Amino acid sequence: MENARLIFGLIGVALTLVAAPASAQDANILSNPSLEVLNEDGMPTGWFSNANTGTGYEAEIDRETQTDGAQSIHLFSVDDAEAAFGNIAQSIDATAYRGHRLRLTASAKAGASASQHTGLWFRVDKADGSIGFFDNMRDRPISENEWQTYTVEGTVDPSAARITIGILVLGEGEVWLDNVELIDLGPDPTTMADEQSQNVPRLEPMEGDVAAMPIGERGVQNLAAFARLYGLVRWFHPSDAAVNANWDQLAISSIPDIERSSDPAELAEALRQVFMPLAPTLEIVVGSTDKLTDMAAPQGLALEWQHLGLGGTGPAYSSQRVSVERVDESKILTEELPGGLSFRLPLYAFLNTRSETLSAVTWEGGFAHKPESWTPSGHDRTTRLASITTAWSLLSHFYPYWDVVDADWDVALARALTQGAQAADDEEFQRVLERLISEIDDGHGAIVYPSDINAILPIDWEMIDGELVITAVADGIADIEPGMTVTAIKGTPSSQVISEHMDHISGSDQYSLAIAQRRSRFGLAGDEVELSVSDLAGQESTVTLSMGQYLQSGQFAKLRPQTVKEVDPGIFYVDLSRINQSQLDEAMVQLTDAEGIVIDLRGYLRVNTQWISQLADQTIRSAKFLRPQFTGPDGEATYDLDGGWTISPTTPRLTENIVFLTNASAISFAESVLGTVKENNLGTIVGAPTAGANGNASAYALPGGYGLRYTGMLVLNRDDSQHHLIGVVPDVLASPTREGVAAGRDEVFEVGLQIVTEQASELAR
Repeated sequence: MENARLIFGLIGVALTLVAAPASAQDANILSNPSLEVLNEDGMPTGWFSNANTGTGYEAEIDRETQTDGAQSIHLFSVDDAEAAFGNIAQSIDATAYRGHRLRLTASAKAGASASQHTGLWFRVDKADGSIGFFDNMRDRPISENEWQTYTVEGTVDPSAARITIGILVLGEGEVWLDNVELIDLGPDPTTMADEQSQNVPRLEPMEGDVAAMPIGERGVQNLAAFARLYGLVRWFHPSDAAVNANWDQLAISSIPDIERSSDPAELAEALRQVFMPLAPTLEIVVGSTDKLTDMAAPQGLALEWQHLGLGGTGPAYSSQRVSVERVDESKILTEELPGGLSFRLPLYAFLNTRSETLSAVTWEGGFAHKPESWTPSGHDRTTRLASITTAWSLLSHFYPYWDVVDADWDVALARALTQGAQAADDEEFQRVLERLISEIDDGHGAIVYPSDINAILPIDWEMIDGELVITAVADGIADIEPGMTVTAIKGTPSSQVISEHMDHISGSDQYSLAIAQRRSRFGLAGDEVELSVSDLAGQESTVTLSMGQYLQSGQFAKLRPQTVKEVDPGIFYVDLSRINQSQLDEAMVQLTDAEGIVIDLRGYLRVNTQWISQLADQTIRSAKFLRPQFTGPDGEATYDLDGGWTISPTTPRLTENIVFLTNASAISFAESVLGTVKENNLGTIVGAPTAGANGNASAYALPGGYGLRYTGMLVLNRDDSQHHLIGVVPDVLASPTREGVAAGRDEVFEVGLQIVTEQASELAR
């Protein structure tokens, strides 16, 4: 079974990525991407160039020619160029993006006379000096003498050291550059096997694992107190010892003594032994906060943590210690703990007293209570409790949506500790973690872990008016057809099966239901699944289906039209959830002449945003994408500059007669697009509310090889109203019916087509 788990571990990760895309709304990871901020030489800060150095190329700021903002940068040849090419570029560290797919997009305009070659360029340099990826648009040069948007995509090699992007002119010529974006699209599934092999979880028990056993009420209280201090000291106390501690080892090594503490006095002493070497100014007492000693007001130069998101969880985020001349007294945290204790913790460290050495509490020699060769795993009870502690603590402080999520997070911790202590193995513990993450109602929220799942039923189904309705059937499958309802799966009522899946899926009600419908069809290749079904006449029967090849759901007929089709004269349909960028580029020749377009976004977007600029007649904005700057624990945050899209109009224009189809499977990037459509009245939206989960997804490694994913960015509608959980609400609500499915109709598409057709008739009058 272990080999199967390893083989299908990548598949399990891919499943999670389908449910929770890594890159939500495309946060730009370049410095000064708009080229608006200039250095003392009058050139854009953060960029470098071989121009203006006697190479035969020059660069200058052009305030007369730009797409938006105040200026662009103009690169051009002069006389006989001594260098082979002129360039403007930016270079960044590749470490955070290894194995990820990146997209470079920029606005550019070539000179009136063609050069030998002009193009964007994107290069990945590996640690050994070799090139891991290179594309300079040699096969598709920039040649238009008007502003256009150009794109280059590439995968960052797992051993990459640097990423360099820019624009170049080869030989004589000139080019203007503006509005550059470098977007992290998340892990590239083709490279995830390499990442997985470097950090494969231990899937079998070994000596040193603690067997499953119940945890008492006192133990739950003890570990809840530990979890509270763990998150505060780890992420908000800025001592060198805390910064350099091995926190996974600390948690796994501390938990046995913490759990077995029999009373408040014993617990207080156990917590002091763990945390005071890391935070010497921490005070822990038995009883209420009035037992704490008086503390003088802070004075002098001190260090504090500054978190932009949480460093290490994604390329848009960073954490650093900063010096402050004056410490606010609000940085002294005083509160009661579970288990009958109170504490006071200053969230700063004075520079003249900070320790430069590590305490033995970090267990540099290994894990306490474990054999020397032991490694963390979900088969070990202590690891499971440490993993829960880490996930709960991190989300307590860095999840940006607690104000709109209805969860009793302390109760969720107690339940997870109780269930995790008794989990039979690593897979059962994965479900415990999933249940914990489901409490935060985050469509990006997920636990990534290897899975045996490798197959799918040769049918598709959807909950319609409270019934699980077959919507599509693969060729060659007898005794079952669209429109039938599934009343039971392997003898369990289908509604119960869907509900049990929803209990382990994080997100809005509409999104959890959409994913539960999908997951309920997954299993192991060759497994036989008995379904109880009922046809439109109420005739009941039993059908047994075999799990087929993994994720080949596209093998059976869909209700939707083909990806690009002229469905009526002058009226086109295009499915942006199935089409890729090259197919869309090719289709644009037809779409720019269309009298009306139905755009399908019932799923995740697979193309860039260039086409949106062809809908606009003026500069438009998306929703607000806001990175939280955490100024204190428990989600206390301010927000940096609005990172939303600014999209300038381009030609050729698409018709104004456009309808967008959507439903709860539209998440993240797709919601950014639909939100932009709604904010700027770019078309009519038809269908059901979207997932309600936008913002860059963050990722964090938990003890035992479990990956935690959650939304790390706050997204608000442009009027500051809530998007999370609500999603983009269509202008016209539409949904399928059982009768329509049985008749082979896509009723949501039909509503959209009718609107476009009627509008086209009115425009033709």
